[in-house]
Amino acid sequence: MSRGPRLDVSADIRYALRMFARSPGWTAVAIISLTLGIAANLLVFSIVDAVLLRPFPYRDPSRLVFLWGTKSDEVRRGISGPDLEDWRRANRSFTDLDAFLEQWTFSIGDTGEAVTGACIGPSVLPILGVTPARGRSFLPADSNGAGQPVAIVSDTFWRTRMAAAPSAVGSTIRLNGRVHEVIGITEAGFFFPDTNAHVFVPIPCGDSNYADRGRPFVHAIGRLRDNVSIAQAEQDLDAINVRLARTYPTTDRHVSAGLQPLRNIVIGKYERALWILLGAVGLVLLIACANVAHLQLARGVDRQVELAIRAATGADRRRLFQQLVAESLVLASIAGSSAVVAAWVGLRAIRSLALTDIARIDTAQLDVRLIAVAATLSLLTTLIFGIWPAWKAAGVQVGDVLKMGGGNIKTGKRQMRELLATTELALATVLLIVAGLLIGSFVRLGRAQWGFDPNRLLLISMITPPDAAASRDARAEWTETVRSRIRTMPGVESVASADGVPIRYSWKPSKVRVDGRIASAAGWTVSHGYFSTIGTPILQGREFEKRDTSAAEPVVIVSRALANRLWPGQAAIGRRFELLTLRMQNGKLASDIEARLRRRDRSIETDPNAFEVAGGVSWRVVGVVEDIRAFGLNLVPEPAYYLDYRQTPRGWDLLRGQNLVVRLRKDAGSFADDLKAAIAGVNPRVQLRSIESMSELVAHSIGGHGSARLMMLVSTLFGSIALLLTGTGIFGIVLHTVNQRLPEIGVRIALGANRRDISGLLLRYGIRIMVGGIALGLTLTWAVSRSLRALVFEVPPTDPGPWAAAVGVLVCAVLVACAVPIRRAIAYDPVRLLRT
Repeated sequence: MSRGPRLDVSADIRYALRMFARSPGWTAVAIISLTLGIAANLLVFSIVDAVLLRPFPYRDPSRLVFLWGTKSDEVRRGISGPDLEDWRRANRSFTDLDAFLEQWTFSIGDTGEAVTGACIGPSVLPILGVTPARGRSFLPADSNGAGQPVAIVSDTFWRTRMAAAPSAVGSTIRLNGRVHEVIGITEAGFFFPDTNAHVFVPIPCGDSNYADRGRPFVHAIGRLRDNVSIAQAEQDLDAINVRLARTYPTTDRHVSAGLQPLRNIVIGKYERALWILLGAVGLVLLIACANVAHLQLARGVDRQVELAIRAATGADRRRLFQQLVAESLVLASIAGSSAVVAAWVGLRAIRSLALTDIARIDTAQLDVRLIAVAATLSLLTTLIFGIWPAWKAAGVQVGDVLKMGGGNIKTGKRQMRELLATTELALATVLLIVAGLLIGSFVRLGRAQWGFDPNRLLLISMITPPDAAASRDARAEWTETVRSRIRTMPGVESVASADGVPIRYSWKPSKVRVDGRIASAAGWTVSHGYFSTIGTPILQGREFEKRDTSAAEPVVIVSRALANRLWPGQAAIGRRFELLTLRMQNGKLASDIEARLRRRDRSIETDPNAFEVAGGVSWRVVGVVEDIRAFGLNLVPEPAYYLDYRQTPRGWDLLRGQNLVVRLRKDAGSFADDLKAAIAGVNPRVQLRSIESMSELVAHSIGGHGSARLMMLVSTLFGSIALLLTGTGIFGIVLHTVNQRLPEIGVRIALGANRRDISGLLLRYGIRIMVGGIALGLTLTWAVSRSLRALVFEVPPTDPGPWAAAVGVLVCAVLVACAVPIRRAIAYDPVRLLRT
């Protein structure tokens, strides 16, 4: 009984290595193609795994929900402490709720060094289902402000700033000038609300406004009860808000509840971008596989004589197929190993970008699971690019080779190689257009006008002393004293104050009336010199001056957007409008107004009879300023007006929280300590929250827009790889076609064909592949263009610029790839045909 050929894997591997050594150029192209494709997939998958797939370090994170005081998902209004307490007591949907303030910046010790943290309620850690690795959680007593201020620090903070000292729990650190006792250290890998927070202090963090129902400045986190959906919880809170609006109509008439799963808030804005990136690298791998597949087909044609001889000496198709598959496996193994190294280098490069706005990206690494992914990709690529070409090559017929002398390429194989090249071009077209759109988006994002100049601008956040906040005159005296003290410091160009500033915003939604028309606008309270300090252009008129005191005529400055809304096509300077408040009666809301608020009557917003003029005065416009994108580059500036803080109407309560903006003549350097000393010298009871660079805040805001920086860099890299692989593939297929058709070309030359004829013949061949590939690629891109809308900034997905640029680059790549093979063809000597 006969047996099949013996399976000798080691012999096949040795033979494969010898064959690769005989064709170093072919081998290098194949290995580099696969390495790039596998490494790109491994790199992006490691990021997707760290950011999206790895479970959150909380108990049952699917039940955790973030809450805020509006249903708008763009500008998230906060919740006041008393409203949150009412939600907490009256709801039937949550096991517990508690407040937090994210992005709280602390200065450490006396050095002025800053660290990002969070201000959280005592129930936040229990709601998350976590306990500190060392020490204890916050207790309700820690929030009453009666005892020693306490803090919990992250594992990273403990290791890097406290030298991982076992005695850290119980020690003290100075945060924002106040001594805090360290009562706990979190588990390694814990984060809340994002990975930037390393210090946690209990609410209210020394802010007396927390107990004011009219000061909605905190967000909240809650854990849903079993079998309660987010929609049901939102309906539950809406019912509570209706009751609160009846009880507190002046403060709670606009309060609503916005709920989102924790996952959506932490990683939601990156999720689509990362999945699209993963799909993009899948296209890169397909391009690499197609490239190697037609390299294999071409090599199979070149090896027809060799394979025919082996078949003639007794090797059947199965034995030849085994050998060719072994060669593919060796090729994929080398490429897979190289890809692991390349992905490791790529991850180090990604970490060096410091993309701290993308949660957990710094934890991306190559572990055993990712190595297994690399091995799986290598095996899949073998199946994709190796099996079919190997089976076709193993089916060589000895008679066909003898008849044609080894110089024929079957029509089916040629068509398959053309199909692969067309597919490469189509996929490369998609990647290049996407890369162009993202590059254009990032460029516009970086050049977008915030409406102010963040360079050399410092932001100081503080809580004014109680005596300075006692009255409007006391507030003005305190503010002007601090400003004059800072203004005299060397290196300071100007200084101004504001209740709210861009990015760290605080504004008053309100109604204005012009000629009987009511419009909505955002009100901001600033000091004189504010616009010149932050670098906002004055388009018309002037900005506030020292003379605009409480005793002077009420004046207002409006943004370009508000001027265009109220007086389209007309000059705004000298115009007047009125600020409106809901109609009052004997110091309380009029009964009919209160009844309409209880009914949630939306028509009240545009009913002129529902309002009265705040302060009984009208405001004269003295200036028009450029729009400021206060809430982010990706949001349209809201029509705004600005009041001098000395002229604000009655009813605009004074805030304890205050901001100073300081324009420097040079970089900040060691200004932090001097600024602290200057402010504390006016009144030592001031609480200094943070001193931050506006440039860094702006840069962080840019990075957070859908991970624009990562998308731009990675998509550019992948587009370049796709272009390289596609250009190599077109070059290879045209060159091999020329080599196979040299006898035919020799005959044409002998019969009188000139160089132009031969060039045109081969160029038309390349252009046919190019046109088909680009047309298919444009069609595919059009089909997916709607999915890209959320990833780009002020660039429509169908913007003709990136599309035309991608097509132009591919046309040039194809022409360059065809140049060398065409040159070889027109230089062919027909005499060589006679000799062979």
